[in-house]
Amino acid sequence: MMSNAVLVLGGNRSELSDFTRGMSINVAFTNRVKITPYAVFDEESKGLVDVDGILSEHPDAIEATGTITDIILNPAVWFDFGRSYRQQREVRDIIHDSFKNTAYLSVVAMLIAIIAGIGAGVVSAVKPYSFVDYLTMTAALIGVSMPVFWLGLMLILLFQGQLGWVTGIGFGEITWFKVNLGLFSFHLPWHQNVILPAITLGTVPMAIIARMTRSSMLEVMNLDYIRTARAKGVSNWNVIIRHALKNSLIPIITVIGVDFALLLAGAVLTETVFSWPGLGREIVDAITFRDFPIVMAGVVLFAFIFVMVNLVVDILYAFVDPRIRYQ
Repeated sequence: MMSNAVLVLGGNRSELSDFTRGMSINVAFTNRVKITPYAVFDEESKGLVDVDGILSEHPDAIEATGTITDIILNPAVWFDFGRSYRQQREVRDIIHDSFKNTAYLSVVAMLIAIIAGIGAGVVSAVKPYSFVDYLTMTAALIGVSMPVFWLGLMLILLFQGQLGWVTGIGFGEITWFKVNLGLFSFHLPWHQNVILPAITLGTVPMAIIARMTRSSMLEVMNLDYIRTARAKGVSNWNVIIRHALKNSLIPIITVIGVDFALLLAGAVLTETVFSWPGLGREIVDAITFRDFPIVMAGVVLFAFIFVMVNLVVDILYAFVDPRIRYQ
């Protein structure tokens, strides 16, 4: 009887047409570059010369038994895109290492954008058509229009080259310093290499959030419930924060979600200027060297990020606006 054996080459792990679903198999993994990284064969093929040759040449290979399922037939379900052509590493390991750096940079940049953007938008809405309003919105317009790569280079020349305050090239090291408050103490991280790229990356979202906050608050500042709150003697701070800003958060949250998804998808220009080892830079290098497994994995991850971020934003709507929750 003809034995079934498949050697999947080049990191492509979906060529399993010689097998039928549910067949008992053995799986051998190997990380060597000179031989196929993945071999699949059934129980009857265990004594074949080719299979025995692979296992004898690679004693560090890992064997496992199982059955062919839809997971093996469709490896993208488990985000398994094989090995990189250029780096000869597992694609999921490469994506994991680069995405965690991009996520860290994006979170820091988004925190800066949210705090500064909402603050500037509130100030402009409270004092519309004043000097502060014109100054803030002019700065926001410049922030939206300014090229990211030019801003990054200018920040490097000023704060690293001229002033020497911070270092902005590469990932660097995270240092921890102890804070003692008497009864208890804790450690806080300090990472100076993330400051300049985070400011550069957060400039455009900051400007967009500021403009959206201003326009959204101006729509509610003259509504009846705002005038009623002022007539009841509610303090100006509570009127602005608890009444006006809280009821203006729906469009602001939408903008924040879209911008955060874009940042997580890879800030190509910022990561390139600051030599940041992130996902955007990894995808660009993969396109340059025709490393298609990394490109495919990056596209799938980008789509997944946008879907999840939009799901979280829709869930937040219900917490911000009780009318949505009651419906």
